[in-house]
Amino acid sequence: LAHKARVVTSRLAHGQRARVGLCILQAAQARVWLMDEPVNALGSEGIALLGRLLQAHLAAGGVAVVATHQSLPGLVAGLDPFFQGTVRIGGGLAAFETGSARSDNGKPSPAQSVRPTVGLAWVLQREWRLFSVAPRAAVWPAVFHAMVLCLFPIGLGADVNLLVRVAAGLFWVSCLLACVLSAAPAFESDYNEGVLSQLVAAGVSLPALSLGKTLVAWLTQGGALALVSGVLALQYRLPAVEVGFLMISLALGAGVLVHLSAFFGAMTLMARQSSMLVYLLALPLFVPVLGFGTSVLIAGQGGQDPFWPMAVLGGLSVLSCMALPWLTAQLLGLAME
Repeated sequence: LAHKARVVTSRLAHGQRARVGLCILQAAQARVWLMDEPVNALGSEGIALLGRLLQAHLAAGGVAVVATHQSLPGLVAGLDPFFQGTVRIGGGLAAFETGSARSDNGKPSPAQSVRPTVGLAWVLQREWRLFSVAPRAAVWPAVFHAMVLCLFPIGLGADVNLLVRVAAGLFWVSCLLACVLSAAPAFESDYNEGVLSQLVAAGVSLPALSLGKTLVAWLTQGGALALVSGVLALQYRLPAVEVGFLMISLALGAGVLVHLSAFFGAMTLMARQSSMLVYLLALPLFVPVLGFGTSVLIAGQGGQDPFWPMAVLGGLSVLSCMALPWLTAQLLGLAME
């Protein structure tokens, strides 16, 4: 790591940050080491280095407490003489097992999987509690949406006919940008804090996690954007009927926007240095939602039936709920590897 000495640690790769942690352990000379998933992101050379450091530390009378869902003696050679046992936690109880925690085939015992419905219910409850404690995740996109929509009438002037004509495009473009800007932290905090690893170790499926997060985001962010749009539509001199069309279309289309944002938010975990490029590549996929969303208000303004664009938005939202959480889970699994 000598060639990275002047690089900020947040810019290092995950494996390089793990080796920095090993350096800190070696230099601290503490008798007790507390380690959380120490083999994650380490290659074969890094695991061999970890083994040498652990053996030297334990041989000198040190102690290492390791939290991991993998069999450490099976991955790191030479630890068997020092290995005292495993603490298994499940069902609210902790039990100590002496010897190596392996199954009969020599592989680590897999975590007992949680039923998808139970996992989804738990994720929904967790996300709703997080929102109730810190609602800024839904408030800030709505604040951004309101700021953008309040600035355009100032720049365009007081021409009522012009404001009515451009309202559909402005509202939907602003809503799209608000959802994209809130996509980055969708999984970032859970990834950095190890929540994703803990959920996998507990047997909660990643599709259930993705679906639960996006459903709560749809309800909170989508609802906030629709309500704010209903109030700000008065500034654009829209009739009450068209305001209703706008709010319903935004509430339906927000489902697609939130699911797509979560998908690309998971993709940024794998491309941290190129996150802006990921969002630029993502924008074309938002265009169909933008087109059908604006068609709802344009149809209402032209005296046509807006039901069919709304039906398409609803169908896209249902399709997003069925397909995108599974695809997002695949990206999360690759990012954790």
